[in-house]
Amino acid sequence: WQAVNITWYGLILSTATIFAVVVYLIMLGAVGVPVEAALSLMALLLLICVPAASLVARLVEKKPATLTVGGAAFVGGIVAPFLILLLNRFAAQVFGAELPMAETLAACAVAFLFGEGLGRLACLSYGCCYGKPVAEYRGILRKIFDWSAVVYEGENKKIAYAAGLDGQKIVPIQLITMLASSFAGVLTLVLYAEGKQILAYLAATIFAGFWRIFSEFFRNDYRGGGKVSAYQLISGFSVVYALGVSLLFRGENPLLTVDLLRGTLSLWSPGILLVLFATWLGLVAFTGISTTTYSRVSFHLHRDRI
Repeated sequence: WQAVNITWYGLILSTATIFAVVVYLIMLGAVGVPVEAALSLMALLLLICVPAASLVARLVEKKPATLTVGGAAFVGGIVAPFLILLLNRFAAQVFGAELPMAETLAACAVAFLFGEGLGRLACLSYGCCYGKPVAEYRGILRKIFDWSAVVYEGENKKIAYAAGLDGQKIVPIQLITMLASSFAGVLTLVLYAEGKQILAYLAATIFAGFWRIFSEFFRNDYRGGGKVSAYQLISGFSVVYALGVSLLFRGENPLLTVDLLRGTLSLWSPGILLVLFATWLGLVAFTGISTTTYSRVSFHLHRDRI
């Protein structure tokens, strides 16, 4: 029988997404936003961004079975302000409160950094978003990468069937991105907790955009033609867009007092936990069932036990 493979890539990526959602909910709960209102926005963002992860990758890379977190984040960053305005216009009375623009955008941006950090472990497990061979570097970079390099084994890793680089020392760009994004997430969360929500939004978005532009110079996977990839271009546009949004909404409403403990306690509900678990299962079904590999199942009889 032919069977499907549920990958570590999908399991880790789905877990990273839910982790980001939890951080987002805590941050909005910390300023008194009802969890139902926060979940409504996140549901809309996931409904848009999850398909966008596939659509943008197909448009850029011209391949039918690929995903891009960067593309999904770009789409989410563009539509988020409009979704916030839409929910405030038509659903504020239902939830009994509006979504504060600065705090909500900051929560989305900071939570993305945490999700990006943990999610890069998914790339590491599958061998996608891989770096260049260490042999291409000289001097101090060669020494650093030679010490910290990763080596992939197995013909089902993307780096093996797409580039034939299995068995070679590779720049660990996924691990570097994991550490950099997680560290930036902590710093911007501190800014948010100190009441500097607009600065947290800008810092998180600027870091994510410029890190994507910078880190791609160490990557070897195909990201479209040209010396500057489409992902680098949209990352740069995301930074400019965030600057424009922050200027547009700056000073619209007074910034709110942040209490992260209150935000954490707001999640302590069986209904919310079940929603998060159901979302995780849906994400695993979308990202975890491999479309590039398959397996065969056969059954045998232990005749010596008859």
